[in-house]
Amino acid sequence: MTPAPPQTYPIKHARTGFGWLLQTFTHPSPRPTSVDLFFPATERHPAIETFATSLLIALWSFIACVILCMQSGLLPESVTLRCTLAFVAWLTLIHSAVIVPLLIDPFRRLNPQKLAAFTEFAFLLLLTVIAFRLSNLPSLVARATGLFWLGLILAETLLRLARKAITLASRSR
Repeated sequence: MTPAPPQTYPIKHARTGFGWLLQTFTHPSPRPTSVDLFFPATERHPAIETFATSLLIALWSFIACVILCMQSGLLPESVTLRCTLAFVAWLTLIHSAVIVPLLIDPFRRLNPQKLAAFTEFAFLLLLTVIAFRLSNLPSLVARATGLFWLGLILAETLLRLARKAITLASRSR
């Protein structure tokens, strides 16, 4: 028995609104008219969506750490030292978003899906707090960076709420 050619494999559908937009531009094939038209979610973690979203979050969080370290009055004046501290702060931020829920897990005995959801929520909450801080800085670049993240989170939240509403509305009674 031979495997099917690559063209016949179905496209893995996106899980989030951002992934859906990526799929719309990379695979402009017609979709059925249902909830899947707006928010297809048959696969749990499509590769392109996961990669693109992770890249966006990592890049934004690194830029935010650099801006905060450059704006800080508590750090030495050396730009090289500030950039090094920004890189260390960025690595700490990313690792703490994974380590803190893992440290809480033995006490709460969360299943892996709830642990993943808690990790995602903690990381996004931390980045949103950083975005609020950036949006209040006097620098135009810092303010634009903070407002970009807040707008992105708001758009993703609205897309997820719309998906839930469409799912509830299309459910048979």
